[in-house]
Amino acid sequence: MRSFNLLTLLNKKENKDANFFSESFLLETLKEVGFEDVEVFNPPADGSNSIHLNAKLSDKNGNALRISVYHSKNWLKFEAYPDSEDSFKNPKSYNKLSMTKRFFDKYIETVPCTTYYFGNRATTDLLKKCKEMANNFFDDIENEFKKHCRKF
Repeated sequence: MRSFNLLTLLNKKENKDANFFSESFLLETLKEVGFEDVEVFNPPADGSNSIHLNAKLSDKNGNALRISVYHSKNWLKFEAYPDSEDSFKNPKSYNKLSMTKRFFDKYIETVPCTTYYFGNRATTDLLKKCKEMANNFFDDIENEFKKHCRKF
């Protein structure tokens, strides 16, 4: 019985360092929700298991948002901001959407959504559409988590 408890503790420690969601699952979920040009950003140089995905959302007028999704262990962060070449004129702190969730064994902690909408109507409409899509993305993630939460 003692060896079983030791193995259980070792398995919990290994799983603590693992990500809750796989890279392929996050990629597919972003695509299914409707984001464009979903790709994996270069793996981290520090050797960690973190996942960084990039995507894009654009409208018919050529306005676009750059989407970033970061996932490390039990932490998942979604950010969206205009895909602007002039970062001095349009800093990332303006027209930004940020959502963060932390997944624990029995519950999900949600950090309040941060949204800053300034500027033209096309950009703010695109950010509102992005927020709806991000909510759908997190709904799918939460459903998957609830399905498998006992396995983590």
